[in-house]
Amino acid sequence: ALGRVVSGRASVGGTVDRSGAGGSNVGNCNWWSSGGGGSGGSVWVDCGELAGSGIIRANGGAGAVYSYSAGAGSGGRIAVYASIADYWSGSLQAYSGTTGGQLGGIGTVYFKNKFFDYGRLTINNNAVVSARPALIIGPNDACEELQLVRNGMLTISTNATLTVRSATAGDITGTIDVGTGTLRMLAQKLQGFTVNVPSTGNLVVGDVVSMKPTVHLSGN
Repeated sequence: ALGRVVSGRASVGGTVDRSGAGGSNVGNCNWWSSGGGGSGGSVWVDCGELAGSGIIRANGGAGAVYSYSAGAGSGGRIAVYASIADYWSGSLQAYSGTTGGQLGGIGTVYFKNKFFDYGRLTINNNAVVSARPALIIGPNDACEELQLVRNGMLTISTNATLTVRSATAGDITGTIDVGTGTLRMLAQKLQGFTVNVPSTGNLVVGDVVSMKPTVHLSGN
């Protein structure tokens, strides 16, 4: 893990990179001699002000080029806590690896204004399809805002609960699978992604429990 605590301004003009390494080929490049990609690491930033136009990333590494079985690495975890971010125009990335026999899981990005109790959880996989979803393992997690964009996918694990307090946003490419967990949405504005709720899961919108197998959240 990489952690930084700065009482004043943290300015990122370059790249902070905790991405996993790509897999390598050895020998004659048969499937048994190709390596999988490494998983992204974790980055934690706690500062008074975040500024700059750089990149903070913890992406998964690619599987070896000639591999039919070695998988790509999963995206890592990024958490940023800042009191001010008015001059931050950079990028926070936790994408899965893009090549290999199987793609890795999608990472998570959490951005919290320290003046508030909860922050924004973003699941973004850079438009790569067929990756494994990010996981909420609970038992009780909460965010102020949930964003699923560019093929972002999220699964809520058994007996886990994710509470979204005020808003959701997406570009209609994202999906949440509730599985055997619970998704509680207190948000007044729901839009932009699909929620799959099997009979074993629960979707709670306000005080209303929905057991519909598929719920599409769209519109303004």
